[in-house]
Amino acid sequence: MRKLIVSLSLLVVYACKKDIDEKEVKVSFYEDKKEIVKKEPIVEKSEGILVCDTIKKDYGKIKKNDLVHQKFTLYNKGKETVTILEFDASCNCTSLEISKKNILPSDSTIVAMRVETKDKTKGLHTVNATLKTNGKRTFYALSTSFEVE
Repeated sequence: MRKLIVSLSLLVVYACKKDIDEKEVKVSFYEDKKEIVKKEPIVEKSEGILVCDTIKKDYGKIKKNDLVHQKFTLYNKGKETVTILEFDASCNCTSLEISKKNILPSDSTIVAMRVETKDKTKGLHTVNATLKTNGKRTFYALSTSFEVE
């Protein structure tokens, strides 16, 4: 019976240790609470590098409620695959689509930016997109500008 209890205890300790190893405990200094959050996976740094023809595009004059569609093509000029880890737009009016997140050497991906202008006021506007990669260059900022008439 004693061996069974010791075996179960070791099993519980091992299971708890493994569970904690896969998570990170976050402690707040301002409150008496602890929060367990999942650790982000470690991504290997790549020697690949993405190159874009242009990172800024001017859509020109548009009417209110028009949709702005811009496409940015990024080419992998490096010798290793580049992975797009995160992407985000500077405005809730903007959606982003990426044709592929893993870009092989000599391959490309297209970042399509779609901007809703129904809530935009008259005048010049600029919307930005930020990409984070594991390549030699970590961050990319893409932008499109337009003027609402």
